[in-house]
Amino acid sequence: MVASFPEHEQRAITRSGFSLVELLVTIGVIGVLIGVILPALFGARNRAEAVVTLSNLRQLSMTMDAYTERYRAYPWAPPGSWFQIEPPGEGGARVQPGYWDLDVYWAALMHDVAPWKEHFATWLGPGAIEDEEHPWRRGPGIGLVSYALCHPFFARPEVWEPGTVESDDLWRPVRPFEVSFPSLKVMMWDREASHLPPDADRDRRAMLFVDAHVAERRLSRAAPPPVIPFKPNTRPVQDTPEGIRGRDY
Repeated sequence: MVASFPEHEQRAITRSGFSLVELLVTIGVIGVLIGVILPALFGARNRAEAVVTLSNLRQLSMTMDAYTERYRAYPWAPPGSWFQIEPPGEGGARVQPGYWDLDVYWAALMHDVAPWKEHFATWLGPGAIEDEEHPWRRGPGIGLVSYALCHPFFARPEVWEPGTVESDDLWRPVRPFEVSFPSLKVMMWDREASHLPPDADRDRRAMLFVDAHVAERRLSRAAPPPVIPFKPNTRPVQDTPEGIRGRDY
């Protein structure tokens, strides 16, 4: 015997599923929504991490204030110095970087002012921490910290003036009162921009100015770096015309 159903029940059974066209349209709509929403989510996350970077630089301003209050100068070490790159009690690892590498090894001078266990994580940009418990342990060739100290803060201003001849007198501490334009001279900047994807606009960076304000500025709009015969690889912000007496923006 063949079962039969009333006509209205047959219509209900027929309409209980999606047709292939309806399914494809639904999948297409979902794909469009994902395409719209995901970039917005990534953009929001990048923006939030950019805010963290600016916050880190604000805290670094206070750390530098504490250092200059104690030592009456910005972080400095004579050429050929050895730096301890682990907190006291964590080990005895030391390095002997080049003089200009103090731009990323300044942290090794902070053990007495800002203990690493409490502060080091804020010296790395979002996404740059490889070991949460020991953030100072990073891969070789990366550099100690994310935020670079600009070179004019640990060499005499004459380095960046035309016609200067290299001499031992140039490698001296720099005092806070020597800064001529505190609101226009960058002290530290986010050299890694670790919160940005590789294909992002990396010209725009977070920067800390001497007067303690932080901002995102374009490297390409900074004062062009001077040509220094005995100092290769100069770059904007990192090398300012007239050094500590000059201005970046």
